[in-house]
Amino acid sequence: MATDSAVGPPGPERTPLNGQTLDPATGASLGTPDDLMSTHGSARVDWYAGNGAVGTIDGGIARIRNGLGIVGSGRIQVIDDLRPWARAAWSAPHYTVSAWYSGRQTLEPQVVLGSGQRQEDVSALLQIEGQYRTTLSSERVRLVTGASVREARIDSKGTLFDPINDDRRDRSYGAFGQIEYDIASRLSLIGALRWDRGDLF
Repeated sequence: MATDSAVGPPGPERTPLNGQTLDPATGASLGTPDDLMSTHGSARVDWYAGNGAVGTIDGGIARIRNGLGIVGSGRIQVIDDLRPWARAAWSAPHYTVSAWYSGRQTLEPQVVLGSGQRQEDVSALLQIEGQYRTTLSSERVRLVTGASVREARIDSKGTLFDPINDDRRDRSYGAFGQIEYDIASRLSLIGALRWDRGDLF
C-alpha cells in the first residue's frame, strides 16, 4: 500500500545463522555464526589423437556449508550443499561435440532468514552441443553451423514450487549458423542466424 509516512528500517531476521541464537526480547541474532566451509575436488583427462583432434573428460564436486547469499526474498543461508559437475568434449579440425552437466542437491534445507522458510533443491542442467566448421572458395568463405539441446531439472520437494509445477523437466533447443565472406583483404561481410525454442511452462 502506498503511504506518505516515513518507512523505518527493517526489523531483525526471524532466523539466526548457524551457530547463533535469537535474543528473546529483541529478536536480534546473538553470537558468532559458524564458519563458511567449502571443499572442492576435480579431475581431468585429455587425449590427443593423431589427426589433430582432442578429447577431454573432466568433472568434480563441491560441498558448501554455511554459505550465505541474497535472493529476491532476502538473505538465504545454504546449510549443506553438494554441487557436482562434469564435461566431455571432442574437437576435430572441422567439428566439435560437447556435453556438460551441472547439479545441486541440498543435504539440509536452505533457510530464508527473513521468513524462516526452509527450501530443498535437487536440480540439474544438462546440455549437448555440436558445431561444424568449413571453408569454401579458397578459404574466402568461412561457414559455421551448429545445434544444441538443454534440459533443466528441478525438484523442490514441495518447499518452493506448487506440486503441479514441481519435480519438472524443461527443454530448450537451438540451431545457429554464421557465414563470413572476405570481399577484400581488409573487408569482410558476416551474416548470422539463430533459432531457439523452449517448453518452459
